[in-house]
Amino acid sequence: MSNTFFAKLGSRIGLRRPSGPCGKVSCRQAFRSNHQTPVYRVSVILLAVFLAALSGSAKTLSAAETIIYVQVLVDDEEVANSSVWQQRLQERVDAASDIISQYSSVRFKVRSFGKWHSDNRIRDLNRSLREFEQEVTPKPGQIAIGFSSQYQFKRGLNTLGGTRGPLHSHVLLRESSPKTFEPEKLEALVHELGHFLGAAHSADPNSAMRPVIGDGKARSANFKIGFDPINTKIMRMVSSEVTYFKVRRYANLSDRTKERLLVEYERLAKQLPSDPAAKKFIEFIKKSKPPSENSKPPASLYFPPQDDPFKLPKKKN
Repeated sequence: MSNTFFAKLGSRIGLRRPSGPCGKVSCRQAFRSNHQTPVYRVSVILLAVFLAALSGSAKTLSAAETIIYVQVLVDDEEVANSSVWQQRLQERVDAASDIISQYSSVRFKVRSFGKWHSDNRIRDLNRSLREFEQEVTPKPGQIAIGFSSQYQFKRGLNTLGGTRGPLHSHVLLRESSPKTFEPEKLEALVHELGHFLGAAHSADPNSAMRPVIGDGKARSANFKIGFDPINTKIMRMVSSEVTYFKVRRYANLSDRTKERLLVEYERLAKQLPSDPAAKKFIEFIKKSKPPSENSKPPASLYFPPQDDPFKLPKKKN
């Protein structure tokens, strides 16, 4: 280090500058001549403690994140044995978590595996999701992610998966689809976990939140599964409240965050005027009740079920 650095540091911790021929004695020599003094030793110790604390705080802030534990389930149509499908879905959830963690303060970790019985007569994704919610509890996880091997789901914009809305306890995805490959299934999971963290559909053709996925893009070796800038902002806002304020319901987000989210959802709604996702998120926020002053986060880290924000109101007679 330069003599100037030692001179400034020496003056701050009370070291005298010794005189010499022509008054020119290097500050490095001054440090050497004073390193045995009590003032020097105490000052250096305090400086070291301060720098260590500062470094530790920075690491703590940068590493702050919430782990959301997942119960992964398949329905009774799954043909693979348990060890095979568990490894396959474990790897997929881990890969999706790695992607999500780049855009938020949240990671997903598999806590347990299970199975549920799916009704072959149900051919609608929304009804299948409702059935999944009724038959499955997320515990011992915080959310439940189901992978259904039913082929009967109707085709449309939402063909690979769905959830009720942000911070909802259940996510359902199609697992057995003849023309869908593993990279697309991974992107479908990332898409739904994006919805879990508040992300809405985007006009960005390379975003995991584009309305139609499973379009073959994810199969390309040059394609990176990720999020557009607007949804990145949304996910960071929501995940920050999940991490730092223990928010477990979307309606309990702070008023300031809701205001900022509305701005971003309005931007997404302008991108896709005919897409209902962002508009429904806007409606959901406007109808949500403000958090009670006396409300406390639940003792557990369980994300309880909530009303369907996409449910149409009943017609008045």
